Amino acid sequence: DGVDRLVLPGVGHFGAAAEQLKASGFFNTLKSWAAAGRPLLGICLGMQLMFDESEEDGCRNRGLGIFRGRVGSLRGPRRLHMGWNSVVPAGPDGIVSGGYYYFVHGFAPRAENGKDVLADSRFGETTFSAVVSRGPVLGVQFHPEKSGALGLEFLARWAAGHTNGARPAGPRTVPPPAAGDAMPTVRIIPCLDMDDGRVVKGIRFENLRDAGDPVERARRYDGQGADELCFLDVGATWKSRRTLLEIVRRVSREIFIPLTVGGGLRSVEDIREALHAGADKVSLGTAAVVNPRLLREAAERFGRQCLVCSIDAKTKNGSWTVTTHGGRRDRDLEAVVWARRAEAAGAGEILLNAVDRDGTGTGYDLELLRHVRAAVRIPVIASGGGDMPSHAWDAVNRGKADAVLLASVLHNDRRTISDFKRYLRKKGARIR
Repeated sequence: DGVDRLVLPGVGHFGAAAEQLKASGFFNTLKSWAAAGRPLLGICLGMQLMFDESEEDGCRNRGLGIFRGRVGSLRGPRRLHMGWNSVVPAGPDGIVSGGYYYFVHGFAPRAENGKDVLADSRFGETTFSAVVSRGPVLGVQFHPEKSGALGLEFLARWAAGHTNGARPAGPRTVPPPAAGDAMPTVRIIPCLDMDDGRVVKGIRFENLRDAGDPVERARRYDGQGADELCFLDVGATWKSRRTLLEIVRRVSREIFIPLTVGGGLRSVEDIREALHAGADKVSLGTAAVVNPRLLREAAERFGRQCLVCSIDAKTKNGSWTVTTHGGRRDRDLEAVVWARRAEAAGAGEILLNAVDRDGTGTGYDLELLRHVRAAVRIPVIASGGGDMPSHAWDAVNRGKADAVLLASVLHNDRRTISDFKRYLRKKGARIR
């Protein structure tokens, strides 16, 4: 029918995806397509489905069996391998260049036949197959469409018919353990607070002022090396959310790094619309506190890897209380307790905003960060008060944050993302 190559993408659960492929009739079609040696590319879950079975569903559902081996659980310092990590090619001149690519997964394959492996990666104690190939049939565990220039170069080579690279002679060997590879890189995430189609910024959610066009800002931050972008609808009305989703559609066609969208998402259907508009993750704040079941329902449908729980915390009686509705309503809920509950409900990441410091430029709340970091096994993003590169280093080094959110300091053009990355790299942080 004029189709010369297929892509099998995927985000979600191995068992549910295998069952859906069988129910739709695509399962045997894909097996026949691959057996005929026709070009096929599996991405993330799509790659895992190319293997025999997965521990994710207790090995109950058979995979496509194109590659021999089992998909196993990752053993690492976080529940999910989320962020940019290094890929180590097996040999020179392959389809995949060495460098940093974007991963988001909790399970990964180990190919039984070393000759199938084009590249490896590592997370914590687990070294896994990052790229496998058999002729024109390839699988990649990272997301090339969200891996910036390197990912686009890979896709261009695959589309042009470049598949196998040179493999080393003899038995396949994996990269030696390296402490620096145990965790993804520190992520720098610009936050674009949106209202009526414009970027705005204030102090502690008040006195909002215009900070520019969101698409132009997104292009600028991508050019400076942003690892992700975060769009938050501070208006949080139906009209403003619709405007934001249209902006996300425009940005996702031009910028190939992960996008998070939040603000006014109150239902599974709202989340579905945001993901279909081009978001890779959604941020749930007030809605998750009011209805914690939303996290569980969304995790079951879309996977926890796309769910960020946004916690706006204020100091109160020597601790921190969760606030909602832009920091205006005290929920009488301890922030560390809520972070732990949110993880149990299905959140894949915590966006931790210190409301008292928001927009002040006084640095992140390191005590708050440390307490939440100790309570959960999912990544934690520091937010609220970051103004200097030293603040970012403190959040990562002393607060143990996995990523830092930046807003005013970038919107005011006082510093660039490159300034922050240079400083962190000099301090010894692992930076893309």
